Amino acid sequence: MFSVPQGPPLPPSPGVLQMRPYLLGILAIQSVTMILRFFPMRDFWGGMTMILMIGSGIHAVRDSMNMHWISVFGMICFINGFFDSLRAVDHVVNNQTGIVSDKLGWQYNVASVTLVCIPFVTFLGATCSYAMYKDTQAHMAPYLGFDAAAMEAGGAASSAAVDYSTFEAQAQSEAGATFKPFTGTGHRL
Repeated sequence: MFSVPQGPPLPPSPGVLQMRPYLLGILAIQSVTMILRFFPMRDFWGGMTMILMIGSGIHAVRDSMNMHWISVFGMICFINGFFDSLRAVDHVVNNQTGIVSDKLGWQYNVASVTLVCIPFVTFLGATCSYAMYKDTQAHMAPYLGFDAAAMEAGGAASSAAVDYSTFEAQAQSEAGATFKPFTGTGHRL
């Protein structure tokens, strides 16, 4: 599952730094589609969600390719792309005049083509974000105690077995020797 990394910000991996120009290009294309979404589409809510999406991407780039914000950008892109693809499919299937029409003018044609292109642009952002996430995960695996080859194969095999008995012994010494879980009187409402 694609999750937002927790803890202090991770330094960008060399692969993420190489993908920075692609992310900037995707953000530029998304900015153009966002402007077209306000006019001629007059889709205020969709334009505002794209501002949120583009803002998180810009913040990720300005914050030294911060993986937290890249993950947030990718999730917003995926969610927006899903809903925008439903809207685009509805437009293509239920439209009697076609995607482009000579009778309806240039505003209709630009809005219609923009509506069909928006899901591709947003899924492109989600794909780029996921590629950066996987590159960071593979790059940081040895530092976190994981086997990089197992992570590439889809697993998360640890290179060193964790001995939980030391954690239990430490918890018992901190809580005192008299502590026994799930004993004592219960409370009823």
